[in-house]
Parts: sequence; C-alpha cells; structure tokens
Amino acid sequence: MIMLPKNISRFLFELGVKKRNPSLFDHLKLLNESQHYSFEALKQLQEERLKEIIQFAVINSEFYSDYWKGWKDQIIQDFSMSLVAELPLISKSQLIKYNKDIHTPSKLFKKRFFCETSGTSGQVLTFMRDENWDSFNRASLFRGYSWHNVNPWDFNLYFWGYNTDFKKRLKVRFLDFLVNRYRLFDYDEKALKKLTNKIKKADYIEGYSSMIYELANSSENLSLDIGNLKMIKGTSEKIYDHYQEKVMKVFGRKIISEYGAAESGVIAFECEHGNMHINTEGIYIEVDENNEIIVTNLMSYSFPIIRYRLGDIVELSDEKCTCGRSHPIIKEVTGRVGKKIHGLSNKYPSLTLYYIFKNLYFDHNIKLN
Repeated sequence: MIMLPKNISRFLFELGVKKRNPSLFDHLKLLNESQHYSFEALKQLQEERLKEIIQFAVINSEFYSDYWKGWKDQIIQDFSMSLVAELPLISKSQLIKYNKDIHTPSKLFKKRFFCETSGTSGQVLTFMRDENWDSFNRASLFRGYSWHNVNPWDFNLYFWGYNTDFKKRLKVRFLDFLVNRYRLFDYDEKALKKLTNKIKKADYIEGYSSMIYELANSSENLSLDIGNLKMIKGTSEKIYDHYQEKVMKVFGRKIISEYGAAESGVIAFECEHGNMHINTEGIYIEVDENNEIIVTNLMSYSFPIIRYRLGDIVELSDEKCTCGRSHPIIKEVTGRVGKKIHGLSNKYPSLTLYYIFKNLYFDHNIKLN
C-alpha cells in the first residue's frame, strides 16, 4: 500500500467531508469550544438537547408516540428532567422488532446513511442515520483524536473487519486508501510481521484491542522505529491489563479507550491524562441499581435511541481530571469482552463469525446468531 503525503491526504479528507458530511466541521468547531465549558454549562446544554429529542420523538416516531402515550401531553406541554426517569426503557430487541415504527419520516432529512451494528450480542440491528447525527459522531471522534495530537487524515493501521465478499473487499481497500489507512483483520503471524515498515510510518493504530495485543506479541523481538506513533486506540473489546503491559513494552505507550456503539454513538473517549470523558454534548447517561448503563443519544433524530439499555456494566467517577475538562468520567467498562477463535492453524477475532452471518443474511436470507 502507498502512504499518501499529508497534504494530499488532508485534501482528500476535506473533500470527502464536504461531499459526505457537510455539517462535520461545524460540529467539530462547537465541540472544541464546549470542551472548555464548566460542568454546569455542559449539563444545561445536555438537558436542552435531551428535551428537544424527546419532544421530537414523541411527535415524529410512531413507536414512541404509542410507547409514551401516558406521558405524551406532559412531554409536549410540561417537560421536566424528573419526567425522563419515568419513561420506559428500550432494549435492542425492541429496536429490531419495531424498527420501522421507531424511524422518523425520511422527508425530514436531506441525507441518511444505512448503518448496522456488529452483532456482538447476537443481535444485528440496522437503521438509518441522518447526516447531522453521522457528522456529530465523527466530529466527536476527531475531537478525541486531537487530545492525542492526531489528525483524522494521518496515516494509520486499522485492525477492523471487512466483508469476505471479494468485490466488497476491493471497495473497502480503495476507500481505505482514500482515507490513508491500512486495514488488517486476522491474526496471521506473517501478515502481522509484514506491518513492520508500516508501523514506522503510522501516526496512530486503532481497532480491536485483542489484535493490537497480537501485533505487539509478533513485534516484540523486532527493532521497531515508532517515532511517528502518537496514539494507540482500542475499541469494541475490553482492554485487559496484560494487553496494556505488552503494548507499553513494545510500543512505548498504552492503549487508550474509545467507548461507544453504532446505535449510541461515541459515549466516552480517553483523554491525554488517562480518563474516559463522557461525550456530554451528544449523550445522556443513567446508571441503574445494577450499574448497567442506560443511554440516550441526543443526536439520533432519524432513529431515536432514548433510554436504551445497552447491556454494559460501568463504573462512574466523581473525580476531576487534570486535563481541565469538566466532562464526567467513566472509570471502568466491564461489560464487553472479546474472545478469540482458535482454528487448526490460525487464530481469528470472534467477529469473523459476524461477517459470515452477515453475508448469509443479506445474500441468502438465512438468519444465524
């Protein structure tokens, strides 16, 4: 793979944003401003956005209009924060079962994108994400990148899935080239060792934490030049302590955490001082008596995600971060656990099965979990 010069990669990135996500830079500008807000100002902004999306959903979503019929008048005419806790929770199975009725009218949006979850829980959810929601989510990621001096157009190694269909893989490879990244999705030792030259050029590494750990294992005895490496980011799997120990030994820096889901968006991102800050501008979080997180996505207007039981157990913290940001902190996420599949001669990420199931479903209408 050819690494693009930074001026060209930045040009292609900005051109792509202009075409696909025209509101992204506006969101990023506001997020960079609001990261300096006081806790009280952040809370006020969050509550205003919470009110707006709940009122929007009860009017425009057939599902929520019926689901909240006992609260409808109060939501519209006399909304209060105390009312939010009275609204019934929603599960992933409901998002799937009532998918059509949860969606709000497409005519309300200039552009929408088809999205799907990874299905790590055994339930694959598909939905339409409007451009404003998509752009905000990307802007939230890019703000997190900036905390580690990383630009979204910088060259990176991407340990993430691609479809096993040949034509779709070619398309993914081409799109990866345009965004200046190299993607890998297996534990093949030879493939991992071939990354040595690319590691020298990479500004950051991101993807499944288990694969980043395997890369560290395969690179442990190599003389690596990692002068450009600014960030290693893990997502979708729990980052174990022994992962951190190995990655720190080999690459000289820890794996930082990005916490979220396709339907919830970015929930929290780890700052340069090692704390996971909640994305307060786009997420409203509640925690039940069992420490299970309940998420409301404040930007999900095309497919409202409100009081959603995500299925993760979290631990919140009241501590203040030395980075100076007032966003609340998630101390620990204990819910998501990634496992490996051991084959006859190789090891594979468990999400390999998802891509097999995905093709069986979309190409042959066979549903397997």
